[in-house]
Amino acid sequence: MRLSWPRRDVRHDEIVEGVLGTALQLRIVASTRGKALDARDASLREVDRLEGIFSRYREDSELRVWSRTRERRAVSSDLAFVLREARAWWQRSNGAFHPGAGLLADAWREAARRGERPSLDVLAVLARTLRDEPFEIDERGARNATPGGPDLNAIAKGYIVDRAVNAALAVTGVSSVLVNIGGDLRHAGHGEVRAGITDPFASADNARPLDVVTISNSALATSGNVHRGFDIGGTWYSHVLDPRTGEPVSHVVSASVLAKDALTADVLATIVGVVPPHEGLRLADDVGVGVLLVTSDRARHTNRTWPPTALTFKETV
Repeated sequence: MRLSWPRRDVRHDEIVEGVLGTALQLRIVASTRGKALDARDASLREVDRLEGIFSRYREDSELRVWSRTRERRAVSSDLAFVLREARAWWQRSNGAFHPGAGLLADAWREAARRGERPSLDVLAVLARTLRDEPFEIDERGARNATPGGPDLNAIAKGYIVDRAVNAALAVTGVSSVLVNIGGDLRHAGHGEVRAGITDPFASADNARPLDVVTISNSALATSGNVHRGFDIGGTWYSHVLDPRTGEPVSHVVSASVLAKDALTADVLATIVGVVPPHEGLRLADDVGVGVLLVTSDRARHTNRTWPPTALTFKETV
């Protein structure tokens, strides 16, 4: 008599350094190791393809090439989709998110090199520039209207995470996918994962998480200003900048958003980190996403959609 045992799925975990300037974490569950590796390759190919579209640092990226002209021109479906989403969130946030805010970051980086704060006049001019519509887009193509071109980092990374997940999940035999790029993560398929939210005031990397949430066919993004910013004359300024004023944001030190897709989580983590906490919580309720804010006074603010704190967990990502 021959006995047969059901085949168990294979889980593949991998961290790839140097992806979009950060690290990419992959977790794939598939029927065989070969299928898991096929999904890994499909996901990384998609990330590489999209980096060639959205990179602000590659001179040959589609975004950079398009940004160098003020003429209307045809753009790829990927760039067109993200441009439309970026414009919609700029309008919905009343300017708290602006895809041209890279102008401000450039000004503050230059100020940090000089060792002096940007002048109020310079910031006022840049803020006035960012009151205008960043670009035009319709069925005929898109025309850039932002000096230097838009910086889509606060929304394109989420889109890339979404597409990387979809590419891996499309491989036959794959049942679960997790993609995490620099803290923007999404899970799709069977099962769930637990994700720890870093305490922005923790003094050690291995400190207990501020919160732990369950991710299942959903996405999580966190934006914070504690460890990234500009040191000018011994004063620390947040890298989170309000496009409406040009000034660094200091009232929110960490903003986490739990949404259905990574693009929404990514852009909303930026928006709710800029506006006053009560506005951010109200916007999250309107959109139907969960939000956790930590303010400079160490207070914790959540909306009704944010899940309760998990007291015990087996593993986090």
